[in-house]
Amino acid sequence: MRKRLERILADKDYDTLVSLDGERVVGFIGVRVGPLYEDDRLYAQIMALAVARDSQRRGVGARLVQAAESMAIARGAGISVITSGNHRADAHEFYEKNGYAITGRRYKKSLPPPTQR
Repeated sequence: MRKRLERILADKDYDTLVSLDGERVVGFIGVRVGPLYEDDRLYAQIMALAVARDSQRRGVGARLVQAAESMAIARGAGISVITSGNHRADAHEFYEKNGYAITGRRYKKSLPPPTQR
């Protein structure tokens, strides 16, 4: 996880925001901003959102989404997208309450590592 986070934090296309309660991190959101194939605008993709269980339903997630959207707008994004697993009904309800609409499906396939030459 540490190496993964180090790569993300070093990538200019990504931003990671945290929510603190005192010195304790109670939530974070990871956002990537980039170009779209199907639109001239940049888009922001919320790649990760997590809130500590004891801080859920207190507005932490909504504030993180609002902060991420503000950051994305400042970086020129005109669209914000989120993907979420089918089993995450509570997350779907949260996203819809925050203005997101279901527009499609996401499919995933793991690829083998590159071959060595």
